[in-house]
Amino acid sequence: MSMDTLVQVYRDGERFVAVDLATDVADQGKTKEEAILRLKKGLKEHYAVLLEMLENGRDFEIITVEVPASENSSSPLIA
Repeated sequence: MSMDTLVQVYRDGERFVAVDLATDVADQGKTKEEAILRLKKGLKEHYAVLLEMLENGRDFEIITVEVPASENSSSPLIA
């Protein structure tokens, strides 16, 4: 399963920080790409824990929400 999410990446000193705006999960790296890669791993772990917490027999759905692109973003950071 894969999903799209909106992330913000910014420089903090010598590191780049990537934050998932929906969950507030964040990670960092020496490069923008490394920060995003580490965030993806963190999000996988985050959602794995959430799925484990679901009670047996309880239904859930995964939905897709269409959001217009921001004018102040040169490229989407949706992974």
